[in-house]
Amino acid sequence: MCRRYKRYLPWSEIHRLYRLTAPADLGRNDAPRYNIAPTDEVPFITTAEDGNHKVRSGRW
Repeated sequence: MCRRYKRYLPWSEIHRLYRLTAPADLGRNDAPRYNIAPTDEVPFITTAEDGNHKVRSGRW
């Protein structure tokens, strides 16, 4: 069963934590969200083929 969750870190902290390097990720400014429900579009971090972290979007 899927449930709601929260993302309490601001984008600048997520950027620093995962050491994101893609140019599109530098200017991003997603605010924290405290009520993310199933089927919401959210960014998530994966590992790319080269070993670096990559931001993708998808449905929760």
